[in-house]
Amino acid sequence: MATIKKILIAIIFLPFSSYADQLSFLLYNDYFAGTDRYFTNGVAFIWLNEQKRPDDSDTWTIDYVENNPFYKLKKNKSYTFGISFTHIMITPADVLKQTTQYDDIPYAAHAGLSFNLYQWDKTSFKEFRVELGSFGPRAYGEEAQNNWHDFINKERSEGWDTQLENQGTINSTLRYGKISYQGEISNYLKSDWFNQAGLELGNFETDFFISSIYRIGNNYPLNFNVHYPYLKEEASLLKIQKNPPSFGWSLNTGINAKLIHYSYVTDEAKQQNYNITKRVAQGSLYFGLDLFYQNHKLISFYQYQSPYIKESSDTHTLGGFMYSYNFK
Repeated sequence: MATIKKILIAIIFLPFSSYADQLSFLLYNDYFAGTDRYFTNGVAFIWLNEQKRPDDSDTWTIDYVENNPFYKLKKNKSYTFGISFTHIMITPADVLKQTTQYDDIPYAAHAGLSFNLYQWDKTSFKEFRVELGSFGPRAYGEEAQNNWHDFINKERSEGWDTQLENQGTINSTLRYGKISYQGEISNYLKSDWFNQAGLELGNFETDFFISSIYRIGNNYPLNFNVHYPYLKEEASLLKIQKNPPSFGWSLNTGINAKLIHYSYVTDEAKQQNYNITKRVAQGSLYFGLDLFYQNHKLISFYQYQSPYIKESSDTHTLGGFMYSYNFK
């Protein structure tokens, strides 16, 4: 109950927060890996506003939350509020067929608006998120994908008339992350190790997930090295330490795993007589390069995803990037 109250409080005052500390853009697309199937594209626009307690914030929003009767902010923690708009597109492997492909994942698009509250210090964070969204034609997946295909001179996807129908969604996420190790390899190289675990609940997806990622580099800022799939990477933008005034870089590799109880795309398809069964246990392998310079952060990555359904044995590969700008 306390967690629900935290989420609701965040939703109430987020629109009235002062201004953004960071704006970011995130893109996943399997075009960068030479494929066009399943989770084929995802974009996110991320807005973050950081406020700290007890003495370095003078905005009324943080005081409002601190003085409410339901939840007291901790004076030894920092707090960041965020809003994210996300859009994803899912297609079967054969995008040239116009008829329903009952032996593969259905066409689906989802657009969502997330509200996030982070409580964190120099080594760990807690995230409370709620997302409101919709599947179906009103998410404009067909228009988005085919406009992109026209831009890159690729065949248009022909089966969007068979996509899953309009369905509103609400999902919540609870997540905990911790920096487990920091060390220096040499005068020019340092490294760290980050772990996280979380739970998602809702009619978009209900699952439990964990991940672990190792980083090595030079002159990179300390942060939570979060690279969880599917556009939930805002925690990596929390400013434990500002970007260095000179150039910095890091190489990252990690694994993600989750156990899925419910997934709207595969479970709804099953209800509509699709001959597919979701894989309850899924995993992915991540490789990334991060570049830092003053207020700029650029990430490029590849991700290898295990099959989404039991009827497929193909590993899915995605590529993408994220750009973030700090205003402070």
